[in-house]
Amino acid sequence: MKSASGSRWRRPYCVGILCIGLFALAACQTTGSVDGEAKTEPKYKVSRTLYTPFFDQADHLKDLIEEKKLDDAAVLVEEQSNFFTQKWQLYKNDLKVVADHLSSKHAARL
Repeated sequence: MKSASGSRWRRPYCVGILCIGLFALAACQTTGSVDGEAKTEPKYKVSRTLYTPFFDQADHLKDLIEEKKLDDAAVLVEEQSNFFTQKWQLYKNDLKVVADHLSSKHAARL
């Protein structure tokens, strides 16, 4: 007779393997075009095609700030406004750096 307890560990194990497989599949998205195809303007100028739980929009913003690419950081915030609007309190210090840069850049015009 087969024990029911032997299959109990298999279900969470299989679900874990399935999740890892789906994550790996999602990470394989491409952004390029096949040779000979007409190239179109990308949807985003700064944003990446894929963000993960290990590297999200906030991590990208921090990298741009560290690299002193504040204009690109401002574009990222605009392109990913839905993400930053929902979680602005978590990233308010980084968003303030970008806002201060934009304010100083356009202060002469005001």
